[in-house]
Amino acid sequence: MTGSKKCTPAAMLVILLAAAMNPTAVRGSDGAADAPDAAADQEAQPEQVGLTPKFQSGQESRYGLWSRTRIHNEVEFNGQQQAQQAQIISEGEVEWTIETVEGDGSATCRLTVGWLAVEMTGPDGRTRRNDTRNGRGDDEELLALLRAVTGQPLRVRMTADGRVDGIDGLDAIRRRMGEAVAGAEEAEGFIDFSEMAATLATLPGAPAAAEPGDTWQDRRSRRVEPGRIELELDYELAGIEAIADIPIATVQVRGDGRLEVDRARLERAGPGVSIVLEDLEHDGQVMFDLLRGEVVGSHLNTRYTLDTRREGREMTLRMRQQVEQQSQVLRIDEVDP
Repeated sequence: MTGSKKCTPAAMLVILLAAAMNPTAVRGSDGAADAPDAAADQEAQPEQVGLTPKFQSGQESRYGLWSRTRIHNEVEFNGQQQAQQAQIISEGEVEWTIETVEGDGSATCRLTVGWLAVEMTGPDGRTRRNDTRNGRGDDEELLALLRAVTGQPLRVRMTADGRVDGIDGLDAIRRRMGEAVAGAEEAEGFIDFSEMAATLATLPGAPAAAEPGDTWQDRRSRRVEPGRIELELDYELAGIEAIADIPIATVQVRGDGRLEVDRARLERAGPGVSIVLEDLEHDGQVMFDLLRGEVVGSHLNTRYTLDTRREGREMTLRMRQQVEQQSQVLRIDEVDP
């Protein structure tokens, strides 16, 4: 992708670090923190900014993605205990293009995965790497799935306030996955494109006018092994600052949630099985470019425990799975129409 660049990836990292160190600071246009002035504070009116997308046909952005999932399993079977740990690190690039904009402010956007790489470390300590850029991998089936989702454009229908309204093109990716690896039903859940689109470039449900301290709510669904976690999210505009001549809004996000169990999958597991979600925490920050009306970077953390029990006449099985997920998004290139 070529074109104008308002800010380099290095500058974006500076923005993320600055927000992490002082997320509530409201800075002037020169990037320096305003000096305390009680009289001025009483007279000054809070700065209002718009946090909804500024969709423009032909606008393009390229994002770098990174995530790490750590899993700690504690298994108890008829009084005997065993612990296991695993880790998954994934990274990649995604192109986001605004194709058409409607009169009501909604838009159709094209999402294309450029490349993906996954590094998995199992309980035995062995690490397997798969990367679509060089076509090499330690797991042929996983590499085939990764390659099946790259280069296949999806059309994402976005509402005027930045929510995902639908995705077209998933059937083609499912077919490619099914052709790559037998068992299309399992392959279908490999990547949650709805969550990817919802956390990429927009602030879902954000207000058209907000000032530091304003809050709003949104919901998001996240796929997990036994079903879905329904997240209830609270957003707060924590501050506004100018970095590299770009006005940036810092948004704090926190959330709670509940587990919606896939009943069909639970029935297949057999009688006497119960699954409970415990200790869910979700928090992070999103950096929003007020000029282009899109996200320049974010980092989100999710922690939870799944307590699974199976009780029968001759056995009792319990597994506590502690999951810690970290994800980061960074805009690395941009093109104006």
